Amino acid sequence: MMRIIATATLMILLLLGCMPEPDTDDNGDRSWAQQAVPELLGRKIRGWEETDVLAQAVGLLGRSKVSQAIMFDDAFRIYWSEILIDHIQTQRPGASGNRTGVTSCWNTPMAGPDSGDLARWIETHHPDGTLAVSAASPYLGARPYDFNMVDIIRSSIELDNLSPIYLSNLIPFVMNEGYNNVATERLGGEFDEIYLGRPQSCMTCHNENYSASDLPDWKRTFQPFPKVETKVFGGALGSAETLASSHAIFNPEIRGGDFYPWDIDPSCVRKSGDPLQGLRQSIPGSGGAYTKLGSVTGTGKHILDLEEALRDGVQSLSGSAINSFVNEGESTDLSDNEALAYLLALKITDNLWQEVMGERLTVVHGYSRNSQQRETMRFLAEDKLIAERWSLRNVLEAILTSRWFNRSAPYVGDSTINHSAYHLPMVLDPWLAKAPGETSEPINNFNGQGRVVHRYSPRNLIRSAGTALGHASLPAHFAAGSGTDRKFLENLGQYLNDYSPGTRSVDFQGMMSWAARYGSCQTPTDTDTDWINELTSAAGEWDALHPTEPPITLRDLSLTMKDWLVGEATLDHDVSAGTESDAIEALFGIDLDTPLNSISPSFLEDRARLYCGSLISSPHFMLAGIRPGDLGSGSRLRVCNPGEPCTWIETCEAWLPLLEEASDEDLECTPSTQTLRRTIHLTPPTLNRPELTRPTAEFSPEPVELPRPPIPLIPPQPPMPTPPEPPAGLPSQETAAPMTELDHGRV
Repeated sequence: MMRIIATATLMILLLLGCMPEPDTDDNGDRSWAQQAVPELLGRKIRGWEETDVLAQAVGLLGRSKVSQAIMFDDAFRIYWSEILIDHIQTQRPGASGNRTGVTSCWNTPMAGPDSGDLARWIETHHPDGTLAVSAASPYLGARPYDFNMVDIIRSSIELDNLSPIYLSNLIPFVMNEGYNNVATERLGGEFDEIYLGRPQSCMTCHNENYSASDLPDWKRTFQPFPKVETKVFGGALGSAETLASSHAIFNPEIRGGDFYPWDIDPSCVRKSGDPLQGLRQSIPGSGGAYTKLGSVTGTGKHILDLEEALRDGVQSLSGSAINSFVNEGESTDLSDNEALAYLLALKITDNLWQEVMGERLTVVHGYSRNSQQRETMRFLAEDKLIAERWSLRNVLEAILTSRWFNRSAPYVGDSTINHSAYHLPMVLDPWLAKAPGETSEPINNFNGQGRVVHRYSPRNLIRSAGTALGHASLPAHFAAGSGTDRKFLENLGQYLNDYSPGTRSVDFQGMMSWAARYGSCQTPTDTDTDWINELTSAAGEWDALHPTEPPITLRDLSLTMKDWLVGEATLDHDVSAGTESDAIEALFGIDLDTPLNSISPSFLEDRARLYCGSLISSPHFMLAGIRPGDLGSGSRLRVCNPGEPCTWIETCEAWLPLLEEASDEDLECTPSTQTLRRTIHLTPPTLNRPELTRPTAEFSPEPVELPRPPIPLIPPQPPMPTPPEPPAGLPSQETAAPMTELDHGRV
C-alpha cells in the first residue's frame, strides 16, 4: 500500500511540474543564510553581522531573491568557474599524461568581467566567426582581443548560460589528448561520461530495458525518456558497433592545422609552440571511420560537426518547456540533436545537485536507481536549466529554496516529522531499498536525515579557510604537476585528472593533510599579517576605545573566533571531557573571564592559533547540510580582514545594491535599529473629490473709478480720568510686574 501511495503522489508531482521533496522542517533564515553563502560564494559567512543582514533580507524579500542577490556577488563568478572546470574534468598536469590542459588556457583569465559579452558571442557565432543566429538578433555579444577558456567560463556565468562552456570546450577536449594509439577510444569514453552521463561500457548490462541481476522483475534503471539513448548513439545496448560509430568522430588526425576556433588563445588548441599545431578544418586522408552521434552520420566527420549538432540541439531546446510527464510510448518528440543536448542537460543537473547536496541523482552507470531520483533530476533539468536558457542560477536557486536544503537537525526539528529517523524520500541514498515483496523497515523505504550531511568540496574548504584567515593567496586551482600544493590537493580529494579524480568523502589521509596545513592556523610565507594578528591587536585597542566598559576577556575572544570561523557565537556545547568552556580554558591554561590585557601578547597569539586550528578542523567548519539551532548573537569584539565590510551598517550597505538589483525594490539600512527595510516614499495625498477650478477673471483695460462714501468723523471724547493711588503696601503701576497675554485673557 505504501508503494502504491508513493507512486500516485509521484504522478501528481510530475503533472504539477515539481520534484519530490520531504516534509517541511526548516532550520530558520539565519541557518539558511549561513549555508547558502558557502555554497554560492565558496566562503564562510562573516559572522553574526552578515548573518543578520541576510536573514533580515530573507524575511523581507524571500529566499529566491536573496539567493539571486548572493549570486550577483563577483565571488560567485570566480568560485563557480573553478567548480565548472572540475565538472568538465579538465586534466591538470601530472601522472596521467593524457588530455592534459595547458596552464595558460585554464589557470588565469586574460580578460576581465564583461557582463556575458564573450559567452553571448560564442553562443551566436560558429567557430569560424560566421553568425549562427539571425543578423537581426538584438544582441550578438562581443569578444576581447585575447581570451582563454577561463574567460569563456566566467563570461558564461555572467550571462547565466552554461551552453557556451560545453560548446567551446569540445576543442581543447580533443586537442589536449596526448599522442597514443587509443586516443579515439579514450576521448569517446570520456565524452560519454562528461557530456552525456552515459558510459556505454556499462550499457550492455544496464540500459533502459533491463539491468542484469538475479531479480529481473525489480526495476532499478530509470531512463528519462524512452529511446533517448538510441536517438543519440544509434543503439541503447552498448554494442561494439555502437561504441565504434559514436566514438569515431574523436579523431586525433585533426591536429596539424592553423585554425583556432573563435580566435581563442592558441594555448587552448595546441600542445606546443608550433603554429601548425592548431586545428585542421577537415579530416585528411581516407576520411575516418563511420560516425553516428546525434545527427552526425557518415564518414569524414569532424569535431566541428559535433559542435554544430550540439549547438543545434541546445538552441532548439533553449527556453522550451519539455513535457514533465514521463511518456511510456516507444518514441518521443525529441530530435537526435535535441536528445544529445537533453542528455547534456541531465548531466549538468546531476553535477550541480551533487555540488550542493553531496550525492548524485544517478549511480555509476548514469541512470537513476529509482523514480524519485529521476524526477528530481528531470524537474531541475527541464523546468530550471533548459526552460531558463541553460541557467546555472535558476538550478541553484531551486535547490537552495527546496525543502531538501537547510533542514533542522533531528534534535531541534519538528518531532511530528522526526518521529522516525528515516522519513526523507529515497533520493540521496537509493541503495538501502529492498526488492518488492521482501519484509522491509523504514530504513529500506526512506532516507535518514544524516544523508543530508556531507563534507564540503576540497576547493570550498580551501577558499573558506583562506578567505577567513585573510591569506594573500590560495593553492592554485589548476595545480602544477608536482610540489607541496599538488600533494595537498591530491590528499584532500581535489579533482586533478583521470589518474587522480578526487573524492568528497572524509578519510584519514585528507584529515592529516588538512591538519598539517591549517591545524595551527600559521601565517603563510606570502602573507605578512593575517586575521589572527588583527584579532590579537584589536583586543588591546578595544579596551582603549571603551574605557568605561569592562575589559575584553578570553570569553569575548573565544566568541569572536567561533562566530567568525564557524558562525556560532555560543560556548554551550558538551564535549567528551566536560563542556566547551572547560576545553577552551584547558587549551589556553587560564579562566575564560581573564582580561586579555593581563596576558602576554605572544602567548595569546600562540594559543589563539591553536584554537583557530581546532575550529577549522571541526565538523562545524568542514560539514555541509546541518547547522545548530542556536547560533548566538555575536560578540563585543568584532574583527574583520582589511578591505572587508565589518560593522553591521557597512555589511548592510555592501549587500544593499545586490539586494535591490535582485528584488527591483528600493531598500535602506537603518543603523540606529540595525534594520533592513523597504524605502518609504512619501507623496502628497490626493483628495477624493472633484477638481474645482476658479474661473478666470476678466479685467477692463482701464480701471473704473467707483464713488467713495464720505468717512464719518469721530466726535471729540472726554479726557480719561486719573487712576486712584493704590493702597499702602501695594506696588504702583510703574513697579508692578507686566501682564502676559494669558493674563489679559488672550491665547
